[in-house]
Amino acid sequence: MQALHLPFSAQVRRYKHLAKKVNRLLKDGSFQLLSFSKKRTLLAKLKDRLNRIGHLVPPAKLKGALAGMAMLLGASFGNHLDAQTFAPGVNSPFGIAPGTTYGYQAFADLDGDGDLDLLISSFDNTSVFLYYENLGTPQSPLFAADNFETDPFGLVPGSLAQPILADFDNDGDLDMMIGNLYGGSFIFQENTGTPTAPVFGAPQTNPFGLSGTLYLNFAIAADLDGDGDLDLLGGGVYGQLQYFQNIGSASAPSFAPPQANPFGIAASGYVVVPHLCDLDNDGDVDLLYMSYLDAATIFFAENIGTSSAPSFAPSIANPFGINAAGIEVAIPSSADIDGDGDLDVFLNDYYGSAIRFFENLLINVAYPPTSADNSIIMPEDGVYLFQPDDFSFEDNNLSDQLQAVQITQLPSTGLLKIGSTVASINTVVQAAQLGNLNYTPNPDEFGPNYANFQFKVSDGVLWSVEDYTMSINVTPVNDAPVSQNANVTASKDFPFFFEIDDFPFSDVENELFGGLKIVSLPTKGSLKLGTNPIAAGQNIAPAQVTELNYSSIPGEFGNAYTSFGFQVSDGTAFSTTATMTINVLETSASNDRQLEATVQLSPNPVSEVLNIHLESANPIAKLTITVFDALGRAIAAEQLGSNIQNFDYQLNVSAFAAGFYFVKIESNGKSAVTNFVKK
Repeated sequence: MQALHLPFSAQVRRYKHLAKKVNRLLKDGSFQLLSFSKKRTLLAKLKDRLNRIGHLVPPAKLKGALAGMAMLLGASFGNHLDAQTFAPGVNSPFGIAPGTTYGYQAFADLDGDGDLDLLISSFDNTSVFLYYENLGTPQSPLFAADNFETDPFGLVPGSLAQPILADFDNDGDLDMMIGNLYGGSFIFQENTGTPTAPVFGAPQTNPFGLSGTLYLNFAIAADLDGDGDLDLLGGGVYGQLQYFQNIGSASAPSFAPPQANPFGIAASGYVVVPHLCDLDNDGDVDLLYMSYLDAATIFFAENIGTSSAPSFAPSIANPFGINAAGIEVAIPSSADIDGDGDLDVFLNDYYGSAIRFFENLLINVAYPPTSADNSIIMPEDGVYLFQPDDFSFEDNNLSDQLQAVQITQLPSTGLLKIGSTVASINTVVQAAQLGNLNYTPNPDEFGPNYANFQFKVSDGVLWSVEDYTMSINVTPVNDAPVSQNANVTASKDFPFFFEIDDFPFSDVENELFGGLKIVSLPTKGSLKLGTNPIAAGQNIAPAQVTELNYSSIPGEFGNAYTSFGFQVSDGTAFSTTATMTINVLETSASNDRQLEATVQLSPNPVSEVLNIHLESANPIAKLTITVFDALGRAIAAEQLGSNIQNFDYQLNVSAFAAGFYFVKIESNGKSAVTNFVKK
């Protein structure tokens, strides 16, 4: 399943919606009735959503939704979420090429697609903003060194500007505040566009009553006093830090004059670059900063006060294994770049040699997995074999994979099986066995959304909270027609002409007879189409069936005299093979001795006049010529007299219908039979 990309404003709405739900459960006492795993799941999801937006949104927007949950969140997660563990640093991750990151970085969802993009305030002869869109997903970021925009969205760079992307006016989109380094000023550009299509207005210098006194101004925004709006902290030279308290509101900021080194913060070094984030995940804002003297060093000062009354402990160097070794000037920042609900740390070398990534390995909460409704397409009268990919799977625990599927509702028609065993409600199918899960519709039935069943997915620990629907679409296929064994009766020494009705035909889709195939030939006698011998495997069109004829060996007869194999067609598919049995009877019409004479017909085929030539060794008495059609009906007869030995006779056939005919010449109980074709 493709990851869900949510705009920044949508993430805020999702957080507030879930927070209100949990508050309702707390208020009516339902929360205490939940199992431990369900409590854990709800609070883990809430904390995940809070972490995704909390560092970019004035807390006033979040407090109302939190209500009485702050203590609950801390109590529920304190034992296993406080201790931070970071992976070893990785240089130039996610496709960020070395040598392309000069300056100061900020990660934010600038295009509202749910993942974090990269904005760098760069200085290479001139100051510019470089915007690298995240081409990946919230869980799998991807940047390309040659895919960037310069000064996008109307941004106007300052002199070696330190960028701050946050919602300063509480309108749901990200604005830009720049800590302009030389001169200590602030430059503000309001986002007058939307969360998905930002447009930054004209720069305002030192808006909202701001005034800087530091020569260097490395600024960062956060709600340091817990009053619901964004304050500012600026860093400078010789360990100087300045606090700009927002004494206005979340939507109408107004900043008091700066206070030096507030809240017990004590930094050192020639240059101090601060970054505010809840790095120990205890609900208040801590200070992570670079101090530069002879080399860059990363320090961490924990907020040991509260979210509304901060107080910072003495700083420690290289916290949680985060260090700037090998980086000349390390600019710190944090972001949940991999979408797992905790803050990762980046250190960018100001001189662009590399940006170093420290993945936060904090999250060990067991999140329930999610899936999505899905549909499959299968042919009528077929069997569909499911595969793991048919069951979408997503889990905030990124290492978790699909382990099992539970069938929570069976299809109302057709059969769902595991192997040959019919599935039942709550049947669990392990992921490795999903290839044995199969569905068979009822015979000859089809249709869109023909059937569906419901399921849950498991990561091996938890099942998805919701049921999901697997829809089954059955596409029609042409059903082969059905035939059966048949038999016909011929007369000795007379050709037998077949009709369509001699070949049984039925079709479930009520399609018409579309021809037949001669699969195998009779073992004796001759099967012909008109006057041409039939070959095994030959197809015969419906209009040609009446030309199909069989002749036994002269003088032979018997029941089940011979047989041949055939298949009928609906014009697209053939039936299975059936057998046509031919009985040859000795009837009064065929119980004649052979006339000792030679008979020749010409031309054959004939259009107008048929020449009949007869030669006999002895005179023939009472000679009669009879012409029969393909159905054995006499249509012409002529008495030629007695004592005829050789003769020629012309028969006018111009009025005959096109088809197959035969001529019988008789004398005193003896006869000779031959045939011709009228064109």
